[in-house]
Amino acid sequence: MNRTSLFLIFIFSLIILASCRKENTASNSNPDPVDSTNNNIDTTSGTYIDKVFYIDSTSAIQDTTSTTTFLYDNSRRVVWSYDSLKNGNIYEFYISVRYEYAGADTVPFKINEIVYESSTLIDSIVRYLSYDNTGHIKKDSMIQSSWNSGVNQNTQYIIKNYDYLPGKIYGLQRSQQIFPTTGAVAIINDTATLDANGNIITNIKNSYGNTRSVTSLSYDNKPNPLRNLSMVETGDIFPDGYASVYVLGRFKNNIIHVSDVRTGVSAGFDDLPIQITYGNNGYPATYVAAHLSTAGSYEKIAFHYRHF
Repeated sequence: MNRTSLFLIFIFSLIILASCRKENTASNSNPDPVDSTNNNIDTTSGTYIDKVFYIDSTSAIQDTTSTTTFLYDNSRRVVWSYDSLKNGNIYEFYISVRYEYAGADTVPFKINEIVYESSTLIDSIVRYLSYDNTGHIKKDSMIQSSWNSGVNQNTQYIIKNYDYLPGKIYGLQRSQQIFPTTGAVAIINDTATLDANGNIITNIKNSYGNTRSVTSLSYDNKPNPLRNLSMVETGDIFPDGYASVYVLGRFKNNIIHVSDVRTGVSAGFDDLPIQITYGNNGYPATYVAAHLSTAGSYEKIAFHYRHF
């Protein structure tokens, strides 16, 4: 499984999930999964996300390719999330993410993530987070290691720093392999422009020596369910420069259109409208968008909500 940038959008693990999706062609008529394992499930009026289903473009429920489940404590803080991913017709990849809080804090200061293929550890990440006085992430420090048969194959550090100004967010990311050899420092700069609601409407990403991307986004006027998650600030702030339905955003409203222009090593252009249906709770029930690399296919996300 190839790993791209972490946490989703879908904040959290959605980018990892997207790299493992299968692509099929069919009509956009498949029903959404039904979950009867949680008595608090209320897909129409709950306001906290219980499960998120990722569905390929065949016509059967069993073609859900992966599922993310959120577990909450008594303070409605997310303490664990679990992802299960199919390899063909078998659930083979598992991602477990644990969020640690200091006392009664409402945002996590530490995240532990492990990725398994079957029962074999293949990836691990430890992140330490600090915030400004408004609750926004200021610094995200992580160590990521890849494993094979219990042996560490390589380790890198990634440090992300953020600055917030009226109508703008600036990001600086530095990463470097530190095991088994020391590599060069890779630098990525982001400059985001915000609308009146604080949503990113344009982002310029410079990956030095590689690619420059300019991303434009537009939004609905409905609430984004990710904002109800206690760890929402720990997700990727900036789009990665490749349009996808899985880039849900972590801001006030929901993305309904994303376009990217890339120059440099990965030069290209993407333009992706996203169709959203809504539940009685006013939150998205499904996202659907075309698969840009496979004509006639689509990608779909279905949300299940819960109450407390």
